[in-house]
Amino acid sequence: MPPASGGMLPRTVRHGRVARREGPGASAVALPTRHPRRPLLASFLASSLAAVLVAGCGQASVGTAAPSTATASQVAAAASGATPQPSRWPESAVTAVTTLGLVDKDVATLAGDLQKSADTEDLKLMLTASDSLAKAIDAATPSVNDLAAFPHTRDIANGYRTAFPLIHDGAKEIHDSLAAGNSAGVAPGFAKLHDGLAAYGQLRGSLSDLVEEALTQQRLYLK
Repeated sequence: MPPASGGMLPRTVRHGRVARREGPGASAVALPTRHPRRPLLASFLASSLAAVLVAGCGQASVGTAAPSTATASQVAAAASGATPQPSRWPESAVTAVTTLGLVDKDVATLAGDLQKSADTEDLKLMLTASDSLAKAIDAATPSVNDLAAFPHTRDIANGYRTAFPLIHDGAKEIHDSLAAGNSAGVAPGFAKLHDGLAAYGQLRGSLSDLVEEALTQQRLYLK
């Protein structure tokens, strides 16, 4: 997805026009005015939401934990030439990782929808995508708590606890501001969302590795 050329807000936001939309709530939103040389959301003029989301992939993993100490049986198996089996995870951790792997797709899709809504001045799409994103984060938060209870996934849980509240609060602020006709809340909402997606992008490489481990756990222990 190409970066927005004029910032992350629709032109109606950037030029202070009144944008009308369909759906519940106010029929028109008076959007804030921006001085042409002072971007309202200058912190992310250079990149789209989608670009921010993937910026951390391939960098140092946030949630990569050191392997568990090998048991005597694993050492013996290795010495005999047999392939050692990984230590068994708690079932709650396996479920949490696979759940967050599915949520990752939703986050990427909804971030793309929000980018599109800004590029095309589609306030109806912005309203629905921001609401869906906030609800997706709410639904995924219990899985983060399950990761925090397992030492192998505790580091990435800490990363989620930084990223998810920013994504949730930013998306909710965008939605609630549009629904109430409060133009002042749209820009701060996008700023929080940007910061949250930047933090989340740093986790995605580690999440991919953990999903592979979780699938192995399912195959070996949760048949």
